Amino acid sequence: FVQHGMNAPPVFTGTEASLFEPRTRPWFKQAQASAEDYSWTPTYIDFSAHDLVITRARKVFSDTGEFEGVVAADISLRSLQQFLGTLSLGASARAFILEANGQLIAGSDLPNLREMPNAPPQRINAAHRVDPLLLSVYRQLHPLFGTDGPVLDTALYTDADGTSIQYAYRR
Repeated sequence: FVQHGMNAPPVFTGTEASLFEPRTRPWFKQAQASAEDYSWTPTYIDFSAHDLVITRARKVFSDTGEFEGVVAADISLRSLQQFLGTLSLGASARAFILEANGQLIAGSDLPNLREMPNAPPQRINAAHRVDPLLLSVYRQLHPLFGTDGPVLDTALYTDADGTSIQYAYRR
């Protein structure tokens, strides 16, 4: 089933073609091991939708307080990709959202997943030279992740080709 909005009715989309065992999935294990009653996952590729999602998972307990399982809801990040694609940007401008490890969440003019023939989709990482501008900006930003530096800033630098690049970030 899929539900498009809080008050929308659930729509049956079909039966899983491959075996789905939730207890083996990272979101289940993370929620089960969490000291909190709920947890948020890092961004990952959904098992069936083959799209980027985050999951909020919550432990379920019996009336006696025994762990019984996990209930979870996926939040698709497709709308971020679609939103960035609608931005009115200059001819040489791009907008993208990166995780601190360089994994692309969304980009205004590049896919956030790499589709491979006869293989599952893979995340795109800025550090793996997929796109020269993405790599260049990531190299500038990466040292700032995990520091006590500014949370919101803009900067100008010159890349290896002598091109001036202005970037803005928020962490």
